[in-house]
Amino acid sequence: MIHRYFQQRKAGGGKTRFKWNFVPIKDISPVMADAADVGENMSFFFYSRGFLFKALRWAYTTNQTSPGLRGGSIITQQTAKNCFLPHSRTILRKLVEVYYVILMEFFWSKQRIMECYLNVVELGNGIYGCEAASRYYFHHSAATLTAEESVMLAAALPWPLWGNPDSHTPKYDARVVKLRERLQYHEPIDWNAQYKDLDEKRLEEGNRGLLFFVKWWCVQRLKTMKVK
Repeated sequence: MIHRYFQQRKAGGGKTRFKWNFVPIKDISPVMADAADVGENMSFFFYSRGFLFKALRWAYTTNQTSPGLRGGSIITQQTAKNCFLPHSRTILRKLVEVYYVILMEFFWSKQRIMECYLNVVELGNGIYGCEAASRYYFHHSAATLTAEESVMLAAALPWPLWGNPDSHTPKYDARVVKLRERLQYHEPIDWNAQYKDLDEKRLEEGNRGLLFFVKWWCVQRLKTMKVK
């Protein structure tokens, strides 16, 4: 918020805008959590322990060939960053982020993590949390968000300044279409579900997290060294 404050003053000649209103998750439409899950976690929020191997692997392999950096953070990691840490891209910040993620997954419920996430993410220039975003873009509370409106907000999460319900860039519109399709096949999050009742295969895949990634990364480095 401090960073955005100075950006707004520089761009608007002193005019600043901030909108934020923390609400409990019971006052947020359930479909908003589902839309965030398909957009940021690839439907693995309930199955992961804070880190998702397939997301980390995708980010690593993509960044080897792509000029722009892609992140492999899922919702718990992003909540830790948004709540407790600056947004700098440094090794130190990522290490501290790991510390917070482990604490959050140990002491907080999945519902609490999602509640904080949906209340702190930026969804437009100076617009934080889905309650403020819902009232700003759609003129009603987050409790009555429809599936389409939830998808439009979730599609803004990676780049809220360049793609949101007010600024329909081609990249943003393409993401809306993708998330809309994913949501059709997404199993709604059941906060009362027990781990013993969840799909074993998805639990196994979801728990392939940070340690699994480190092991995989070491193997990749060894292969590269042998080739050289």
